[in-house]
Amino acid sequence: LITTPFHPAYVTKERIKRASNLELLLTAGVGSDHIDLHAAADSGLTVAEVTGSNVVSVAEDEFMRILILLRNFLPAWRQISEGEWDIGAITNKSYDLEGK
Repeated sequence: LITTPFHPAYVTKERIKRASNLELLLTAGVGSDHIDLHAAADSGLTVAEVTGSNVVSVAEDEFMRILILLRNFLPAWRQISEGEWDIGAITNKSYDLEGK
């Protein structure tokens, strides 16, 4: 089973018991807190971590978050959602990356 810490389903003791043919739990990313390590060990499963496999995705996600804050995206989204559009109020607190 290949999983990530952000997968919507944790690898619990119950899930491990139901997966009788499972031999390897591979987590793509950092951390294995989404896997019941005691249950995996009791079942003789190997748990391996591929650290660094998602560094590009993490970097892209953080860059997106920076842009969301710099460009004042959330207040603009709220305005649009409420049927408004006061671009002056949005751009007043919006910043560019150029020259930073």
